Amino acid sequence: MTSQEYIIKELNSLVEKFPKLVFKYKFDNTDSTHIIAVEPLNEFNGNKEYLNAESDFVYYFENTFLPETVLFVSQDSLTKIIEPDMIFKRETIGIFIKEKVHAPNYIYDYNLEKIEIGFNNEFALAA
Repeated sequence: MTSQEYIIKELNSLVEKFPKLVFKYKFDNTDSTHIIAVEPLNEFNGNKEYLNAESDFVYYFENTFLPETVLFVSQDSLTKIIEPDMIFKRETIGIFIKEKVHAPNYIYDYNLEKIEIGFNNEFALAA
């Protein structure tokens, strides 16, 4: 079984167990990272059963498919999937989405309004 076959099988299984969750999958071949975005945030944030299932998923993956990595991200993560390779959700499992050749695999979303930078230093010049 390849790493991608494992991911597809396990994401289909997670959708069956947690039908309110949506998984968006993207493979970044530049660093062999499988990125999985989980939505909506409020459905999985406090769900201990889901968090245990995700932990088991990552543990098995990392012990079986090294040097490839898997990364789960949420809606409030800095890493965003813009054009997923596949979407897994209850009514349509494993839909393939056409990938653009030059589309970025993911972007970093920096909200500069939340960053507070303050300097309260006074400097005296010595002559």
